[in-house]
Amino acid sequence: PPHVPMVAGVRWGAQPDQLEFFAPQEQTPLFYNTSYPEHSKYPDKIYHSPYQHHITIRNLEPGTTYYYIPVVTKRNFKQTLEKDLELLATKGWKNHPTQDAENYFQDSLGRFVFQEVKTKGRRRLAPRPYNGFEKACPGSNRVRSFTTAPKERSADKPFRFGIVGDLGQFTHSERTLQHMLDNPDAMDAVMLVGDIAYTNEDHRRWDTFFDFLDDFPIFHSTPLQIATGNHDIEKARDGSIFQSYENRFKMPQARGARLGKFVHDGNLNMNDAPYPLPYEWGNAYYSFDYGPAKHISVSAYSSMEPNSTQYKWLIREFEALDREKTPWVLVTIHVPLYNTYKAHRQDLQVVAAQEHLEPLLVKYHVNAVFTGHVHAYQRIHPVAMGKVTPTGPLHVTAGASGRQCCL
Repeated sequence: PPHVPMVAGVRWGAQPDQLEFFAPQEQTPLFYNTSYPEHSKYPDKIYHSPYQHHITIRNLEPGTTYYYIPVVTKRNFKQTLEKDLELLATKGWKNHPTQDAENYFQDSLGRFVFQEVKTKGRRRLAPRPYNGFEKACPGSNRVRSFTTAPKERSADKPFRFGIVGDLGQFTHSERTLQHMLDNPDAMDAVMLVGDIAYTNEDHRRWDTFFDFLDDFPIFHSTPLQIATGNHDIEKARDGSIFQSYENRFKMPQARGARLGKFVHDGNLNMNDAPYPLPYEWGNAYYSFDYGPAKHISVSAYSSMEPNSTQYKWLIREFEALDREKTPWVLVTIHVPLYNTYKAHRQDLQVVAAQEHLEPLLVKYHVNAVFTGHVHAYQRIHPVAMGKVTPTGPLHVTAGASGRQCCL
């Protein structure tokens, strides 16, 4: 693997004071370099992302609470990566330099750089709208916990899934996250249905977005899944798209991402995003089971046409459904198929979803469809092909979690 200057893993266990197991990194940490937007103060500079460490913890039991702490340390290039991981696994988990890890990056010339900050333990970057620079980083020795999904059709208790959309890092976003933080037992897992950070193509705002989530530490313990939104496209000047979305998150992928470039002069109009974009697999579309529910996340920005890669994948997912194990089938897509507001009723993605996706939702008896995009809340009666019917899916729009604007 490339000579990345950091190595990472997760110490974990069934007791907060006995983190006896170690899950090492299994892939090289991800990073990317991209252009600053033309409208920024630095149109000629290059943004260098921090390293993104994706760690998989295996052999977990369903419905069980585990405790964990991420651990990161510097590489010793005089020895092998395997030796570094071995030492990290045995090193005292109360003594490691995790706080400084986000300040390492690789520049466009391939050089490794450590960006000093004014005060040790403070955040790396803090442009508006969210500025958490004066807040300290979370303690690197803090032990967190999570609870795994229940067994299929578990009769022990009902499960609750939170849906948020168009979150961003605004004042209203803070109110949303504070409400979630004040009610930790109200949801077992959360789906963010696209338009995640609202960076306006300034990727420093991804750094502040994760600072923002640290300041409202819901997802230290509650699982978070995501879907593609138009504001997550973030086209760079070289045509690269979805760079942050693919590098910073790791969903339960069927295959690795296949990303092309979208050549277009100037910035994209996010109120009229192009369709389809050259983006398949990866975090674009995927599925997972959580207790008695099958969740299917659809990409509104990948082709939904018959015989497209995503369409064929959807057919396979629907054909493989086992309603004995997962009687609930829930679909997430950023754009609402039904919407009584003025905005986003004729988007290319909406038209494609109505034409190609909705017949599948009806045929395979999907229970509910969760969307965002429109910055409001709306729930309609079960509907199939424009007609109210008790056998159609329930459509819920939850796009008012943070971003607010005229409808």
